[in-house]
Amino acid sequence: MGTVGASITTTVSPLSRTWSWMKDVSRVRNGVGAISSATRGAAAMSAEPGRGASNSRSARRSGRRSRGGGAGPGDGTRRRRDDMTLRDDGDRREGEGGGADGTDAPRGEVVMIDSHIHLDDLGIGPADLPAGWAGLIPGVLPSRTREVLAQWGADDRVRVAAAIHPWRLAAEDPALAEDPRWRDVQELVRTGRVDAIGETGFDRRRFAGDARGHARAVEVFVAHLALAREASLPVVVHAVSGPGLLLELLRAHGAGLRGVVHAFTGSSEVARELASLGFCVGVGGQVTRPDARRLHRAVAEAAPGTWLLETDAPWIGVDGAGRGSGRLSDLERVAEDVARLRGSSVRDILIENEATFRRMFPQSRDPNDHSPSAGGSASPG
Repeated sequence: MGTVGASITTTVSPLSRTWSWMKDVSRVRNGVGAISSATRGAAAMSAEPGRGASNSRSARRSGRRSRGGGAGPGDGTRRRRDDMTLRDDGDRREGEGGGADGTDAPRGEVVMIDSHIHLDDLGIGPADLPAGWAGLIPGVLPSRTREVLAQWGADDRVRVAAAIHPWRLAAEDPALAEDPRWRDVQELVRTGRVDAIGETGFDRRRFAGDARGHARAVEVFVAHLALAREASLPVVVHAVSGPGLLLELLRAHGAGLRGVVHAFTGSSEVARELASLGFCVGVGGQVTRPDARRLHRAVAEAAPGTWLLETDAPWIGVDGAGRGSGRLSDLERVAEDVARLRGSSVRDILIENEATFRRMFPQSRDPNDHSPSAGGSASPG
């Protein structure tokens, strides 16, 4: 499948302002307060989120022409990486630190990328996103994916995936070849409407005591892997309580594929095995929990380029938050804890996260394609 717009073309803003606005968005979505006119104005000037992706792309093209060849890294000016700008470390203002103590957190322009977030369940639309944010919306049902595409299909800050989530499966479902939901997933993929397959997999906790339901989930997972191979798309994996089974299935059916095992809580050894098979581990709110020592070790020891940041908001929150209370702004806390575990700065963690996301999830759908299959029509499921 051809790749259109392989880079995430999004306007970036200073990290401190991005995080501040992300918190404001979260407060609004939770019914507390409102985004101040000053914050809204600053964000609108930098992102113009309500005007769609085409205007921002035109502005960037114009800006690149005016800059000419640009300056190289290390000269204290801006350097360009694909369609994003990133301020050099040397461009830090005197006395500008970052964290609460003014010494540690990053400054400059970076991109906050959430590799797994249910923006549709958060009730967040394109106009609500802060500048400098990008991410992936996983598929749960094809009908939901069509709704996501109707809202987000033209926004190249977002990757969109399609699948039947294992929680939406049951032993009494029709045979897969006869399941209209599966035919709809295939249609979305084969017409080039999505960027990834998933989230797909199995969940032994969900199907505890239901051997037929678990077997059904494994069967559908294997079918999703085959579809990903056919379409040359990455895979978003949901796998709970079964690292040995996951590795076995990926060795048998996932050769040559790439993707991410989201909400990873496993060991360093499993993470290394997954990396050898082409799969990153998604690090989310679980890493903020003090008792997640096995995960802490896995994150600390993971090789560069083998992990991605995520929130899984709203379904997984950070330490102290209940299930279903996750927020867009939780990515800040996750990034801070990953930076601490890896002995790095938050800024460097975000830069590495961006590079890995670009490599694993290049844009495959055409944001300018507004054909009827893009979304809006009712579909089974």
